[in-house]
Order: sequence, then C-alpha cells, then structure tokens
Amino acid sequence: MLFRARAQQFYFFSLYLAAFVTSLPFSFGSGSLLLVVFFWLLSLNPKKFATNFLNRKLLWFSIAFFLLHAISYFYSIDKYQSSMDIERKLCFLGLPLVIGCGPEITLKKLENILFAFVIGLTLSISICFYNAIHIWSQTGATKQFFYHALVHGFDANAVYFSFYTITSIAILLLYTWESPPLRSIWLRYFLLSIQIIFLILLSSKMLILFFAFILFPLFLIKTKKKQLIITRLFGFIAAIGLFLIIAYTNNPIHTRFQDILKNDENKAWMSSDPNGKHFNSLSLRLFLWKTALANIEENNLWWKGCGNGDVEIYQKRKLEQYYAGKNPDWQTPLWQFNLHNEYMQVLMMLGIPGLSVFLLMIFLPLFFVRKVKHCIVFFIFFLVSAMFMLQESAFQTQAAFLFYSFFLNIFWNVYYSEKEKQLQPSV
Repeated sequence: MLFRARAQQFYFFSLYLAAFVTSLPFSFGSGSLLLVVFFWLLSLNPKKFATNFLNRKLLWFSIAFFLLHAISYFYSIDKYQSSMDIERKLCFLGLPLVIGCGPEITLKKLENILFAFVIGLTLSISICFYNAIHIWSQTGATKQFFYHALVHGFDANAVYFSFYTITSIAILLLYTWESPPLRSIWLRYFLLSIQIIFLILLSSKMLILFFAFILFPLFLIKTKKKQLIITRLFGFIAAIGLFLIIAYTNNPIHTRFQDILKNDENKAWMSSDPNGKHFNSLSLRLFLWKTALANIEENNLWWKGCGNGDVEIYQKRKLEQYYAGKNPDWQTPLWQFNLHNEYMQVLMMLGIPGLSVFLLMIFLPLFFVRKVKHCIVFFIFFLVSAMFMLQESAFQTQAAFLFYSFFLNIFWNVYYSEKEKQLQPSV
C-alpha cells in the first residue's frame, strides 16, 4: 500500500512534467508521457481502474476514434502510412486509460498542472526571443521575430505555438489561482505581457482575432468591479496601441491580414501554376477542401473513407487530373499538404461514422464543462480547439494531438472525480 501511494506521487510529478514540456521538442513530450504510463502501472489499483473505466463512458469516444483508425488499416492501400498514423495516435487509446481513468486529479493538482504548462511555455518563449535577439544583434535582420522563423528550432510551427499560447493566456487571465506564485497579479500581468506579444508576433490571424474579440472581453466581464476600471483602461490602451502598430506599419503581421483581403481564390483555383504562387493561406485551404470533397464524392468515401493511410494518394491523383491538362510540369507540392481542416481530414479518412465519433469527442466537453470548477478555462480550451481544427488538420501532427488529448483527459478526470464526490453519501 505504501509502495502504491509513493508510486502515485511520482505519477502526479510525471503529469506536471508532461504539462511543462508540452511546447518543447516532441521527444520531451513523448518521454514524459512514457513516465506517466510507467508510474501509472506501478500505482494501478485494478478494481478501481475497472470501476472508473465502466462508469466514465464519455472517455469511450476517444478510444472509439482510435479503433476506427486501426480498422481503417485493413482497407488502406498505403499500409506503412496507416501503421505510422495508428502508432502516432496511440494517445487516444492510452491517455483515457492512464489519465481519464487514473487517480483523482484534485483542484490543487489541477492548479499544479496548469502552472507547469504556463511556466514551460514561458521557457520556450524565452528561448525563441533569445534566439531572435541574438540573430538581430549579429546581423541586424528582423524577419526571425515573426511567424515560423520565430519558433525555428522547435518541432511545432508558429500556428501550433499560437494554439499553446492562447491556451496559456486564457489560463493566466481567467483561472482563479489559490497558491503562490501566480496568486500575484503583477507576476501574472508580467507573464501575460510576454505571451500576448509572442502571440501577435506568431501572426496566427484567427487566434489573434479570438483573443481580441472573445478572450479579452470575457476577462473584462469576469474581473471584479474594484479592479475593472484600471484593468479596462490598461487593457484598452495596450490593445489600441498594438492594433494601431499592426494596422499602420509595414510589418509581416499586417501583410498576412492584407493578403487575405486582396487575393482572389477563383484566380488561384483557375491558375495553371502548380507551385502555389497564386495562393495565400485561405485560398490554399479552399483549394485543398474542394479537391477533398471531389475525391469523397467521386470515390464514394462517405461511409468508410479511404483509410487513414491514403489521403495523400487520393489528393495526388486528383491534382494530377486537374493539372495534367493545364501544365505539363504538373508535379505539384500541394499534394504533400494535409487538408488543413481536421473535420474534412477525418471525413475523408474514416467517412461519416468516423466524423460522427470525432464530433462527439470534440464537442461533448462543451456541454459538460459548466459542471466543473474553473469551467471558463476549460470552455475556452475546447472552444479554441474546435475553431482551430477548422483551419488545421491538427491530429495529423504530434504538435496538437498530444496537447489536446492530454488536456481533454485531464478535464474528464476532474469532471468525473467531482461528480463521484457529489454522489457519495454524506457521513
């Protein structure tokens, strides 16, 4: 019993470590989760685990999502890509068992997990700023302060770092901290200033707009009345200043927003140039979605999909048909892109049954989130995730699926732990 209790302590330390290394290169995340599994096995109470697994039915959707990928192996043409995809997505099978059905995550432990995540991300941001400033001091160049160049050297690109950063900003703004050091409002504001600047420099258009029009207004609503006037004044002055700088100076962030307004998607679609010169981020996505829908319709992929290994095969074939009559050099890099929309990606891979399970896994937490303490932080996380997957095939890279699955199962553990406490008879 003492051994199991000690192993459980190490289990929670490994959870904190996993949260801390989320934004670091992928090998750190994989290694930390192996530690979580190891200490979970050492602390396992089989009877308690079986009870949790049978009672926590909302965890089953994640497991079903993985199993549908595994089944699709048998009708995928590219068995290698299919097996690699299944291996990468083992977290959808393992984390519901190891974290969702694991030892109770109390509110104190939840706070430790969130703190570890915020501090780990701040470390990654500091490394990015240090590298950018070092290059500037040596060469005078500034392009390394923006977009993908800012996070050069990390496995996750700027878009996924924006996903991490908006989550961390939501935690710092909306979570009610009960323990030091983040009970200090000045420390939180210091970390927020760093992370908001980082978010803007990352130049993710959707998440910058999400912060400006959803997250910051929610913070103002939640702020206590005695703090409201100062907070509003400081926040509005800072926000107006930042947006004026972005809007009226020549900078890469302004350029990315401007490209969306001036580029013609129809022109890009009709172009015979397969190298993407006419595409911006929006028109490229529209192009890929159109080819994916054409593939689904023409090959009748609605009910079982093409399999998790074959999206690239079908996309390359469709692009070959499209460009062959327009340009003899049809060999285009576009087929190498994923669909940049996880809903579309799942529909093409697994058909309507897979998409249905995926939608339940993604959106059900939004219906249960109000039943847990600190629900606003989880609400923002799940809302951002659902929106983020409209523009990225997030579960095709470890940058997102480990991050999402980790916090999804943290949430379900907290939700079920609180629910089970309420059902226990009072003594």
